[in-house]
Amino acid sequence: MIHKEVLEVLSETNVLARKFYRLTVKPLEITGEVAEYEADMSCWFWIKLIEFNHRTSLSKSSSAL
Repeated sequence: MIHKEVLEVLSETNVLARKFYRLTVKPLEITGEVAEYEADMSCWFWIKLIEFNHRTSLSKSSSAL
């Protein structure tokens, strides 16, 4: 799954960023990419949750008839 692979890369990147900072006292400029991915995943989660709630409320409405 692509999501799992991306999370593995982000985890490795986090380790590298800390090592880079220890060696250079400068941040590794990857925060924008990480934030963008996390925002995408957050949006995806909320969309799926809303879809689930909508389907659940529709099934409850139809069973009440």
